[in-house]
Amino acid sequence: MIEGNSLSRRETIVVLSSGIVEAGSRKDQLEVKNLADCCIYLQDCLDVGEPLSVHLIKQVHQKLLQGIDDSASGNYRTVDVAISGAKVAPA
Repeated sequence: MIEGNSLSRRETIVVLSSGIVEAGSRKDQLEVKNLADCCIYLQDCLDVGEPLSVHLIKQVHQKLLQGIDDSASGNYRTVDVAISGAKVAPA
């Protein structure tokens, strides 16, 4: 399950196995597909000895947000964010 994603566990499995689900938004489905692709990509990189680096993390982030938020993919945030309900702000 992905935080903020409306797909159930069962719907997520359907998206991963068939790519088709009638529930949830296109964005929800794309998040699931992108995350699965990122997990495989990251494992492949680590299997060949590529070091975990800022560059690799940005590549994974770019793949994760591809088709969802292309302007933010692979980039650091430029604005502060808040965690809803939190008593402290992230540093």
